[in-house]
Amino acid sequence: MTEIIGRIKEIKLLKELYDSDNPCFAVVYGRRRVGKTFLVRETFGNNFTFYSTGINDKDRNKQLAAFFMSLTKYSNDESLPMPKDWLEAFGLLIKILEKSDDKKKLIFLDELSWMDTQKSDFVTGLEWFWNGWASARKDVMLIGCSSATSWIVKKIFRNHGGLYGRVTNKIHLNPFTLAECEQYFSANGMKMSRTEQLQCYMVMGGIPYYISLLDKKLSVAQNIDNLFFNNDGQLRYEYRNLYEALFTNAEKYMLIVEALGRKSKGLSRSEIIDVTKLPNSGATTAMLEDLENCDIIRRYPAFGKTKRDELYQLTDFYTLFYFNFIKNNANNDKDFWIHHANTPKINSWSGYAFEQVCMAHSDNIKKSLGISGIAANIYSWQSKKQETAAQIDMIIDRADNVVNLCEMKYSDTPYIINKEYDANLKHKMWSFAEESKTKKTLRLVMVTTWGLKQNVYSGSVSNEVTMDDLFQ
Repeated sequence: MTEIIGRIKEIKLLKELYDSDNPCFAVVYGRRRVGKTFLVRETFGNNFTFYSTGINDKDRNKQLAAFFMSLTKYSNDESLPMPKDWLEAFGLLIKILEKSDDKKKLIFLDELSWMDTQKSDFVTGLEWFWNGWASARKDVMLIGCSSATSWIVKKIFRNHGGLYGRVTNKIHLNPFTLAECEQYFSANGMKMSRTEQLQCYMVMGGIPYYISLLDKKLSVAQNIDNLFFNNDGQLRYEYRNLYEALFTNAEKYMLIVEALGRKSKGLSRSEIIDVTKLPNSGATTAMLEDLENCDIIRRYPAFGKTKRDELYQLTDFYTLFYFNFIKNNANNDKDFWIHHANTPKINSWSGYAFEQVCMAHSDNIKKSLGISGIAANIYSWQSKKQETAAQIDMIIDRADNVVNLCEMKYSDTPYIINKEYDANLKHKMWSFAEESKTKKTLRLVMVTTWGLKQNVYSGSVSNEVTMDDLFQ
């Protein structure tokens, strides 16, 4: 069996569910390419009582035919009749399962959303299968999976019919952390420094499929050019495929993503509606939730503000990279990344991408500060006074009456705080203290790649967090 990197909690849960004496309907969901199918297959060694996957085709009859072929395979019965609809298909599945000698009947239905073609009775069949047969048996474990998270949420989680509340376990599969990426590179014989691994993460995030495309014979820069800027690059045209696979009505979701892509610090819900012209309704709220469930965007509160002041920010690394360097790139330079190293555009992107890496690893920052056991909330803050324009991207508001104000800086060498930046830091802290009216102790934290160069200005920093801490 192939070694599974990370996923410790998810594997433990799946195995506990398998060993339990209760019927289980588990749904594994998350971003496309994050490894949902791989997780289920490898956890159980492909030892399913029944397995079938939808096909990327909108023809109901073709979906039924694919399911029928799986029925034939697992029954070893060539005389099975072709089902006319999904009720008949699930009826045949029940007959196969009742004949099985497996102590636990493990059923894995992959790409559920593809099975549910327009005007299909698939959800009705699935509902009947679970409610009418499977849910009454202690020897059944049903696992559903789909890359179309919006479909999962609408048709399964928020189902208003017989499937309402029937899912026993929701397993949200997140992208790899830096530590898990490092495990992957080591397991696959890829010798990369942590700086190189960080650069890869800033480009494609912790998406297992993306990092699996890296060629260990090439440098990081060569890999980026090969995957993104070569005309045949495997990730050059991933953008539309990504959103069309994740969401029905993908164009509306892309409107939101593109609006957020133009505003690095994020937009409120009302601002998103103003920019995209989407309706001020529950449908737009649902789309924002779908994007959040897929780890494409994050929703975060502003310090001391109400829920209405929450901001949404684009956080998917691939999408951020696409908007910055691929979408409007008329330059057909297949060696673009190598030729433009250390240019202002790439340096500016590096700073912002590093901020997003830090935000994705806030637990590591808390651990480095020695406050993992202290209740804390993560906020952002922006001054309302136009003349000050002060902004703090990460605030850790702690239950022990301390507030950490975190500054993130990417550099190739130890970061130097000069006189100008020192004044800027002091201004931010003063502005935050004055406007927030907080009585808590303020401590400045610098999160950098290689630490700080000690000088007359570095003493104002209470704590340092480095790139290595993000890998822990």
